[in-house]
Amino acid sequence: MDTQNCPFCGEEILATAKKCKHCGEWFEEKSQTKVAENTPTVKPLEIPKSEQNVQGQTIIVNQSPQHRSNGTGTAGFILALLGLCFCWTPILNWILWALGLLLSFIGMFKRPRGLAITGFILSLISLIILVAVIAAIGVGLSTLFDLF
Repeated sequence: MDTQNCPFCGEEILATAKKCKHCGEWFEEKSQTKVAENTPTVKPLEIPKSEQNVQGQTIIVNQSPQHRSNGTGTAGFILALLGLCFCWTPILNWILWALGLLLSFIGMFKRPRGLAITGFILSLISLIILVAVIAAIGVGLSTLFDLF
């Protein structure tokens, strides 16, 4: 069987091959067009001559966009929201409020900040409700002790 070297990677392939089995490159224009339609457009990475491979071909690295998240800020938001929902339960509210405030505050120094800021604000609202609940409990207990 006749063989030839792939023009893209330099590996030995059959002379009648339409696609390289090593690098996956197509040799016919029709096939290249078909592949190009399904491939997302990527800006090629410029590589200096010193970093090009032996055949003088430039290596292109596809990098997908990274989705950034702020786990600490999200956790602070969730805990602050739970603290707001359970504001009628004194001890549980205190724990959720403190953790939500702490994690939201830490999360505000990372990007993205949206949920961290929201969690911080919800924690402050929960603190106001917490002070009101403690005041109501204090008034209720003082009234109860005045009766006896």
